[in-house]
Amino acid sequence: MSSERVGPAYRDDGTIRERAAADRERLARELAAAEAKLTRQRKNAAAIQRRIAELQEELGSEP
Repeated sequence: MSSERVGPAYRDDGTIRERAAADRERLARELAAAEAKLTRQRKNAAAIQRRIAELQEELGSEP
């Protein structure tokens, strides 16, 4: 089973806009959000890698 929106899309002011344009805008917003999430996750991964390196260095320098 699948679904597809039919009929007009509406702007915030209530005027009708093209469905394809509305879909592109929605996809652009989703893409921007996904890219921002990926950037945050990469920064977190880099911080974790630095912490791992610090711990490995500590373990290696113990008597």
